Amino acid sequence: MMGPRLTILGEPDKRSAKVIDLTDMTFDRLTVVGRAPRPEYYARKGAWWLCRCECGKEVAVDGKNLRSKNTRSCGCLRSDMGRSKLDHARQYRWKPKEAIS
Repeated sequence: MMGPRLTILGEPDKRSAKVIDLTDMTFDRLTVVGRAPRPEYYARKGAWWLCRCECGKEVAVDGKNLRSKNTRSCGCLRSDMGRSKLDHARQYRWKPKEAIS
């Protein structure tokens, strides 16, 4: 697989933004499908990407969070990790001694 491609967006005569094309790259459980519009509530500028998780859910993610591994899944990773920790705790939890009759 080749590395990320650098794409110049905008008109050549105007100041243009340099965006690293992350399409078809995989970050943990997320595979980048294409560009996504930046949410209006999000003040920081940057590229947003539409990603498909291994569980099948699609989610829009900030490119900076993808590359820095702050976002690794759609949220299913957290629930899976919590489930495995809970199973471990159930296995080793304190069990009271039976009452002496």
